Amino acid sequence: MPRADWNFLKTTLWNIPPLLEQRTIASILSSLDDKIDLLHRQNKTLEAMAETLFRKWFVEDAEDGWEGTTLDKVISVKGGTTPSTTVPEFWNGDIYWTTPRDLSNHNSVFLLDTERKITETGLSEIGSGLLPIGTVLLSSRAPIGYLAITDIPVAINQGYIAIVCDKVCSNYFMFLWCKVNMEEIKNAGNGSVFQEISKSNFKSLLMQLPSESILTKFNKSVFPIFEKIKANKKQIRTLEKLRDSLLPKLMSGEAKVEI
Repeated sequence: MPRADWNFLKTTLWNIPPLLEQRTIASILSSLDDKIDLLHRQNKTLEAMAETLFRKWFVEDAEDGWEGTTLDKVISVKGGTTPSTTVPEFWNGDIYWTTPRDLSNHNSVFLLDTERKITETGLSEIGSGLLPIGTVLLSSRAPIGYLAITDIPVAINQGYIAIVCDKVCSNYFMFLWCKVNMEEIKNAGNGSVFQEISKSNFKSLLMQLPSESILTKFNKSVFPIFEKIKANKKQIRTLEKLRDSLLPKLMSGEAKVEI
């Protein structure tokens, strides 16, 4: 395991700001961290509000007369693949390409960036192509259950089920439907080595479909909530970049603070 050499740390001279300047720097960075934390907590509250609304409308107040249908009748489902990692021409382009790893430490509804990018040549290797903004991503294995809504056009690997809401249900409705019905989704998975749910099993899941007017009213109710979550996430991203760029400049003296 890599580690710092203690003798090097003890014997090397370091440029350290005066104590009062250190405290000022810490105060500035702490203010940024506090704002970031506040926005994260606000987003958790907003997401819980949206889920509560969904449960109220479609679980507690569900009507017996709603039509029973399968998911493939109300959404389109796409899968992905990984371009060969041995072909350099496929990688390090400017096209977003995601694996469930991008969601493993994800703390927001919306996906704004990906760890890896591919080229146009790499994209041509993926049958589902570039998925539109607003696609709901569900990790389909190891583990099942990571969820996000894309705010970027993105290509996916084989670890996802991509839900394109181009038929009846909106992406916000489907995101919440998946959250509320996650145990049922997981129970539809199989696999001896690790649990996985196939696209065909997912598409055959049953749901009670409300009327178009109810879906429209619900979408209008939750739209401002999700838009606020998205705006907060973008602000968090900006503040994190500011904090991470400020720290080395303040510590090196490149940027000065007023004491």
